[in-house]
Amino acid sequence: MAARAWLSVPFAQVIQTVLAPIFKGADTYPGIMFVEFLIPLFWFMGIHGPSVVKPAIESALFGNTTANLALFKAGHFPIHALSENFLNFVGELGGTGATFVVPILFLLFARSKQLKAIGTRRSYQ
Repeated sequence: MAARAWLSVPFAQVIQTVLAPIFKGADTYPGIMFVEFLIPLFWFMGIHGPSVVKPAIESALFGNTTANLALFKAGHFPIHALSENFLNFVGELGGTGATFVVPILFLLFARSKQLKAIGTRRSYQ
């Protein structure tokens, strides 16, 4: 007997219902922090982080982006933080390895004059 006939609903709807609490939790700022923590963690282990993490949340990312667009067009504030745009422009600023912060770290903590120069506009020749 097919699962569809047994459950009286499409299988995709069953999966969606089961995963809904996970996606709802991921749409919070702690959930987004966890997602953004996993990507560099996989990089650290030598695995391409976005290739592992993004497919798992892709449907939520684009669904929330579409919902945000509909809200914006209706004159409301977009309420879904877990969206492709948020992750690209806020969560992964400087790349998934967070390389944007490296010059700041060099400027603040480096002992070498050459490394400190990377964090400033000046350059030594």
